[in-house]
Amino acid sequence: MMLVNQRRIEFERKEASPQQDLLTHLLAQVDENGMFMPEIMISKNLLSLLFSGHESTSSTLTLAIMCLGKELAV
Repeated sequence: MMLVNQRRIEFERKEASPQQDLLTHLLAQVDENGMFMPEIMISKNLLSLLFSGHESTSSTLTLAIMCLGKELAV
């Protein structure tokens, strides 16, 4: 959570860009109401990717495709 909060501050100061990494990309995303993703949801998404990647590459790819599919469905 500390890293997410620190990166949000950097993003707001224009010291980080969405193309920099996944964390900054998630911080830059807004929903249909113009609201940013809460820090806790960002942390959960990042932890999910880390644990999936630890288990196997196929788990990580499955999670990424699922997230992309949800994004395209909106």
